[in-house]
Amino acid sequence: RWLHRVLGLTAGVVLVVTGLTGSALVFREEIDRTLNPHLLRVEPAAERASLQGILDAVARAYPAEPATRVRMPHRADGTYELWLGTAPERYVYADPYRDGALLGARRPTEFLTGWLFLLHSHLLSGEAGHTVAGVAALLLVAISASGLVVWWPRGGRGARARWRAALTVARGAGTARATYDLHRAVGFYASALLMLAGVTGASLVFHEAFQRAAHRVAGTSAPAAPPSRVPTHVAGVASLGADSLLAVAVRTQPGGVVAYLYLPTAPGQTFRVRQRLPGERHPNGKSFVHVDPATGRVVAVEDGARAPRGARLYSVLYPLHTGVLLGLPTRLLAVATGLSLPLLAVTGAFVWRRRRTHRERAGSAAA
Repeated sequence: RWLHRVLGLTAGVVLVVTGLTGSALVFREEIDRTLNPHLLRVEPAAERASLQGILDAVARAYPAEPATRVRMPHRADGTYELWLGTAPERYVYADPYRDGALLGARRPTEFLTGWLFLLHSHLLSGEAGHTVAGVAALLLVAISASGLVVWWPRGGRGARARWRAALTVARGAGTARATYDLHRAVGFYASALLMLAGVTGASLVFHEAFQRAAHRVAGTSAPAAPPSRVPTHVAGVASLGADSLLAVAVRTQPGGVVAYLYLPTAPGQTFRVRQRLPGERHPNGKSFVHVDPATGRVVAVEDGARAPRGARLYSVLYPLHTGVLLGLPTRLLAVATGLSLPLLAVTGAFVWRRRRTHRERAGSAAA
């Protein structure tokens, strides 16, 4: 009970913030498309514009901010989202049709869902906040586990009544008793999902540790990292163009849905295409084709659907955390899990404060 109380009071504020923001981010794309249709919606046309032409236009518009990634549209009326800088520092949006017109740009903190994401994942404090959010996620696992121990009804005479009381909220027993019962019952019903949210959330911060753990659980070894660089052919590394390089990757690994393009920003870096192949659970896929941008030669291929069991186990943690694994039902469950955190924090603080007041009064009376 002491451990549960101390952990709850220590991490409570951070968990309330991540719970509320996480619930909103479950429907991040829908919210963003509704609020910003001028950037995220276009009228489909018969032919697509040249992707390399769009990259060239962005380079002319933002010469000091190199494009590092392209998020591909997943809908016919979707737009290209180009990331400038590594963080990224800016998003630029382009029409995939109509000569690839640039629709506008924004920084991560200049729109609602971008700000919410940075608050959720980094607490608006960079890498330090990212680490704090990861530690809070691990504390959530400990809080949920210790709460189960505190919640567990004792056996013996009257055990059935104690179990019934532990699973329900008493009626007509007053505000204090109802608050205690609500905290106890909601904590129990949400405990498994809260522990899952804590584990999966921490895995998105402490990547390497959780990848090693996933391989250890699955009894597999992590595959060797594919080469990220190729020998420099000429100064400046003349490129074949993004459209040609993308076509090479799609021919090499057909049947997938292209999610991202990772652009080379220095001589010798590869052009990477990320896809979701049939059988993959990660919404963006974990399949990559690495292409030499100077020659179009395929340097390496990663098949996420045939990766070692440990890698496939780790790739499931992100869709579990965001609730997209089984569609709308699990997304709604993720929303409810996030909203349970502020409810548990408020009721838990109320119960703690009430008990502390009673102890103080009892101590004063004894004195």
